[in-house]
Amino acid sequence: MLSILKASLMLTLKVSAALIFLSRPTAAQGVVISDTDGFLPRPVAMWAQSVQLVPWISGGLAIATVITLVGRSFRRKRKAWRLAVLGLRDGPRFRAVDAMVHAAWSGGQINEARLERALEIARNTTAMDYELEHLREAAMRADRFILPMNFHWMARDLCHNEKLVIFNSVVSVLLADGALTQADKAFLRVLTRGLGLNRADLRDLSKLVPH
Repeated sequence: MLSILKASLMLTLKVSAALIFLSRPTAAQGVVISDTDGFLPRPVAMWAQSVQLVPWISGGLAIATVITLVGRSFRRKRKAWRLAVLGLRDGPRFRAVDAMVHAAWSGGQINEARLERALEIARNTTAMDYELEHLREAAMRADRFILPMNFHWMARDLCHNEKLVIFNSVVSVLLADGALTQADKAFLRVLTRGLGLNRADLRDLSKLVPH
């Protein structure tokens, strides 16, 4: 955590220095603002000149940087926990199971039908003698806020067929409790982009994923 805060502080200081440098008055400044100068009304333009915006911008950047770095750190820790729970190395088998335990969530809770389907596929693809509680524990440590960058790491060093296995496994899990919902389709859209798949890759299943 200390290293994260140090990195965010250094970045903030650099950005602040650049903003301060760019905000220094120049020889061309000092002209009187008329009612029609620029695209801002005169009162707004005068307020923008009088208010010290640099500290506010710097503070906002610092907060955004800290949130980003802390979020990344938490995602890495949760991934390490899932690796330990599942007893696998980071590779195609783990990533398939990992994607499925993320897909097991529905409506803010773990869907039992999806989890059981994930268990069936995980046993067949990993040759591991998992129990339902293994996958439940991994699912409890899944990322709860699914963003476009969440699954980018899954595509690393995977061949085309391995990516399709992950996608097909997730679709099978999502369909375990019925037709796909809009939330399921949004999840698949994030997953396909993370894996680097497209409509041509997905063939018949591509209709399930809106682009």
